[in-house]
Amino acid sequence: MSGSGSRRLRRGCRISRMMEEFLNNSGGNDMGTQTLKQLFVMGFLLLLISCGLPLWHACAQVEETWRPIDMMLVIDNSCSMFPADKIVPGCEMWGNDPDFLRIIGADLFIARLGFAEVNEEAYQIGVISLGKVPRLVSPLRPLTTARDALARAIANPSPELATGIVPALEMAYSELRDSPARRPTNLPAIVLITDGIPYPRAGQSDADIERLISENSDIPLFIMLLQNPEKSSDEYERYTRFWERMAASYTHIFTYRVERAEHVEETYNAIVAQLQNTIPSKGTPVSPGAPLQVFVSRYVQKIVVTVIHESDCPKGTVTIKDPTGTPIIDSDPGVGHFRGEETLLKSSLSPGRGYGMT
Repeated sequence: MSGSGSRRLRRGCRISRMMEEFLNNSGGNDMGTQTLKQLFVMGFLLLLISCGLPLWHACAQVEETWRPIDMMLVIDNSCSMFPADKIVPGCEMWGNDPDFLRIIGADLFIARLGFAEVNEEAYQIGVISLGKVPRLVSPLRPLTTARDALARAIANPSPELATGIVPALEMAYSELRDSPARRPTNLPAIVLITDGIPYPRAGQSDADIERLISENSDIPLFIMLLQNPEKSSDEYERYTRFWERMAASYTHIFTYRVERAEHVEETYNAIVAQLQNTIPSKGTPVSPGAPLQVFVSRYVQKIVVTVIHESDCPKGTVTIKDPTGTPIIDSDPGVGHFRGEETLLKSSLSPGRGYGMT
């Protein structure tokens, strides 16, 4: 992965603890063969997309207001991103994202961006589906009231017969410049999730792409390059190198290679850290059935925990217990909830005490 300090995480259930509120109980949920992974939010958020040994991560900090973000997500739904059993007549390439990591990545931005922050209501996201003709799935809008609807809107994509990267980026730039919802005080950003190969090439040459991104140097562009490690190709490598040359040539371009589920969460952390000038968070392995003791400093007000399981593993359950061993539930004082496909909890914990998670 370029652009961030990537590390290879063991296959396993991973929980990422991030800033703001603690968590309670969660269950894994497989999105099936199409979306493969279901994202949850449990009091802070629970996302279950990995398996084996859970990893848990808590980026705890004193409550602080970060500059909010206006983000456009551009999701490549061209034929090349689908597994062979999902393609339609006319598809000539397939298999670059058979596990639908692009949906997992988009879900992670939708669920976690600004979640539980003091100024959460100021964070906004819009979504574009990239294909023959770009489709504005959702214009730029506040996330606080749209997380569920956006996750449902992107959950079951259909193959497109072309990869119009340039038209989709033009639409994303236009939304960030012209949308009446755009907040001038927010940080603008585009996240492009793709295998990086434009098709057809007419109007999408290397020079065309470079011209477009150079004309919009005030808007950071983050490219998540997805590739099935079992199906590499010279063409994919050529465009990966092209995007990496763009990142080396322009300070507002960032590229990340994504081959496995754990790379998705690492890349999310790296992108948000780059935008808000913070330190990317990392995960910690947790053995199934083995408690993990977490000490909450007196200076920490909230913690967000994200749980990730791989789709081909058994569903998992995470329980947060207070120092007396009592599980935290959503009816406890100070515990809120975010309802997605499943009910997930978020809770404020007393600082300066130890908490256990199993």
